[in-house]
Amino acid sequence: MNTDQLIDVQQVAKKEMGLYDSATGDSVLATKIVDATEFCRESKRCVIKYGEVKRGALFQICDWYEANEDMGATIHYFLDEQTPEQLSQCGGFELRAFLVGIHPLKLAEFIYENRP
Repeated sequence: MNTDQLIDVQQVAKKEMGLYDSATGDSVLATKIVDATEFCRESKRCVIKYGEVKRGALFQICDWYEANEDMGATIHYFLDEQTPEQLSQCGGFELRAFLVGIHPLKLAEFIYENRP
């Protein structure tokens, strides 16, 4: 992926996460957005969005189809419910990590290190 052509992620990423807090019914907004593209060699743009709901902190892995267009998210997890090691062994997370081109444990560690 040629990152020279990327627009700053803060300018193109949507704050809306496409999720609703089941306890309140409120739409979930990203509290922090981190570009992980440089680590995800198979992704046109890999973005991690963090949010907060009544149940706790969560994150989404967004694997965009176009480098500068927020095409939504593919998967989300709650941060406080498992360690990076446990997360990296979860089948859905492991598959997503391989699809974007990064080892699952490295992606999990990146996510936890960059949490708000």
